[in-house]
Amino acid sequence: MIICYLNNIYLLFLPAHTSHVLQPLDLGCFSSLKTAYRRLMNDYITTSDITKVGKAAFLEFYTEARETGLRERNICSGWKATGLWPKSIQKPLRSRWVVIQPPVLPPPPTTTVILSPKCGRDVKRRWASKQCSPGLRLFNRKTSDALDKALLACSVKDREITSLRIQLEQARPAKRRKVVQDPNERFVSLAQVLAQSNQRPEQRVRQLQQEITSEVESSSESEEEAVIMRRSGRARLPTRRFLERDAVEDESNLES
Repeated sequence: MIICYLNNIYLLFLPAHTSHVLQPLDLGCFSSLKTAYRRLMNDYITTSDITKVGKAAFLEFYTEARETGLRERNICSGWKATGLWPKSIQKPLRSRWVVIQPPVLPPPPTTTVILSPKCGRDVKRRWASKQCSPGLRLFNRKTSDALDKALLACSVKDREITSLRIQLEQARPAKRRKVVQDPNERFVSLAQVLAQSNQRPEQRVRQLQQEITSEVESSSESEEEAVIMRRSGRARLPTRRFLERDAVEDESNLES
């Protein structure tokens, strides 16, 4: 710095964290330098079919890219883009890296949105503030009444459906609970299964009802079979009692 001061050279320092806005090389020269270097590298790789670039090739490519990127036109455009020369204060202040863009707000809701009416009162309220003819007012009144009737019918049907679902859930047989396995045994035994099933009194009652109905049906079937056996048309042999009764009846008939 002393040597620069003795030779009338004044050093200017850029503020911290502002190289992306005030550095002429970043805004004017480095982009063209990188573009030229990448073009030379791609040409070398495609022609030689070698992906590894040595130091000699790097220095050669960088020299050519430097002559292309660090031209007088690119250097002047870098100083102009930063606003350092010609001096322009608005250039860095208007940079996209400095100006905070306002958040994008959603568009305001439009007032012309028509909501679906939920009941007849919404229809009446919609047309209450407007000048309508008597025929249109009558039409709106009938529309609101019809909408109320439809909503009432729908609510009644919903209650019926709910009650039917509850009855269906109550009538549906309960699922059997899982048998709790003894951790000291490898498999579940039959005694554990029977003990687990006896824990549900509903199942025992259902089994007793099924047994009673089966017994009643079997007894009725046996009685029907006995009646059919009694009513068979087989000729019976006359017994002594019947023979004596017939003889007495014959004698009484003769005396009379």
